[in-house]
Amino acid sequence: MQPQALIVEDDNATSTLLQQVVRSAGLEPLYTEDGATALQILEQITPVVVMLDVLLPHVNGLEVLEFIEQTPRLNNSFVIVISSHDPSDYGWETTRANLYYVKPIRVKELRSILQAAIEQAS
Repeated sequence: MQPQALIVEDDNATSTLLQQVVRSAGLEPLYTEDGATALQILEQITPVVVMLDVLLPHVNGLEVLEFIEQTPRLNNSFVIVISSHDPSDYGWETTRANLYYVKPIRVKELRSILQAAIEQAS
């Protein structure tokens, strides 16, 4: 089974690009546009990578991060917060996120990050 990456992003253009980058890095993309569905997915699977926007419908990205922090099974998932906002706006440094990635998406850079996360997981 191919390792999975959960993409939680409500912007269609960004999510399409992220799915392409995830595939090119050798991961199977799973996608949702809202935090509530992300929580349901995370209750069932353990992705290698979680790519998470902050401002999401229904449940925000910080609440999804709290769930990840409180779920031991997800301890080894590599969590990337992806946002166009300044990292200091959210205090992400105190969360379980491994990386805060500021948009715009730079394909080669992000693919390298994902490949490193896959290697770290194996």
